[in-house]
Amino acid sequence: MLRGPEADPPQGGVDMLCPKGQGGAKNDDAVARLCENGPRPGGWQQMGFKGMIRFWKGMIRFWTLFILALPLPLAAQDIAYSDRQTQSCLDRLSDDAALSDCVGLSANGCMEANAAGYTTVGMVGCLEGELMLWESLLNAAYQKVLRQAKATEAEMLELGATVPSMSQALVAMQRAWMPFRDATCAYERSLWGGGTGGGPATLQCLLELTALQTARLSRRFGE
Repeated sequence: MLRGPEADPPQGGVDMLCPKGQGGAKNDDAVARLCENGPRPGGWQQMGFKGMIRFWKGMIRFWTLFILALPLPLAAQDIAYSDRQTQSCLDRLSDDAALSDCVGLSANGCMEANAAGYTTVGMVGCLEGELMLWESLLNAAYQKVLRQAKATEAEMLELGATVPSMSQALVAMQRAWMPFRDATCAYERSLWGGGTGGGPATLQCLLELTALQTARLSRRFGE
């Protein structure tokens, strides 16, 4: 409800601006007088219009500083993550080693290294970090195989051979795989019944399927 000039200032606001035992607002005479004398009938009239403006500016400054001092909630981007463990594993792989052995190493290391790593937000941040790595690796593998397919097609064309387009089949396969992956992991999330564990479970699913597709492209189709 709006208050007229005859009304008293809100008592709670004055108490906040002038805490007991800390004196008045030293840099604002009008507010200082209000803090010293306390609210009383006609107090706003004695302060005057400019005094009221200064009073409410003081209130705004107080609440702004109060809100800024509150601790911010933990966000996924606040989690410290590194690709180092997964990338080191990939660099050491021999031809007959399973690429799947490297999946999840960086995410698990991230959860161990962060104090909040095993909270829902922590797991999401760690899993998202490694998922971005595998999506980058998948894109690199896909582009490599696509170049190989187009080069093979060009050679076959020079020989006069008529064969199905490998590059077109590859593009169609990858476009069909993406919604399959997303639908599979949406089903995984549904198993959690809306619980907070659904987020990490979905990311774990996306991570594993993306790594599997990377292996298929880089080893089976890329040889």
